[in-house]
Amino acid sequence: MVDHKLLRLHQIRYGVDVTPYDWAWNLSGAALLVVGVVLGARAARWDGAGTGS
Repeated sequence: MVDHKLLRLHQIRYGVDVTPYDWAWNLSGAALLVVGVVLGARAARWDGAGTGS
């Protein structure tokens, strides 16, 4: 994000509106982050449930 937006390095497309690409990239990254958090929470809960007795 810093390289692409703030420093304007390594722009994928020149001369076109890159907003749709930015939204697609950021939303896919957010979706992967949510999936990772959910899987991590489920793994932690599963690990804690198995050590009870």
